[in-house]
Amino acid sequence: MKITRALFLLVLTIGSGIANADYTSKWCISEDGGSKCTVQPSYGCPQDGGPGADALAKQACTIHSTDGNSVLNYRINTLSSQTGGKCGISVYEVTCIQPK
Repeated sequence: MKITRALFLLVLTIGSGIANADYTSKWCISEDGGSKCTVQPSYGCPQDGGPGADALAKQACTIHSTDGNSVLNYRINTLSSQTGGKCGISVYEVTCIQPK
């Protein structure tokens, strides 16, 4: 019986830790929609109708539930950026921060 309880507590602890872990997502924004991007998915320039980094971060960090949608706090990092054309080529990473 002690082993069963210990295993249950271990699974419960691991399971709850995974559910509350922060997570990341990467994407690329470039003039041609991504043929020169090293990261996928890729999107066109915001000035040509493509989404901007903030809009993509909000999309990645939105939690959908029966109570409605909520956006987690997030942090955007620019991993690389190259100028040229309308918006160059930029790779971003967002970290969605789970409530503790």
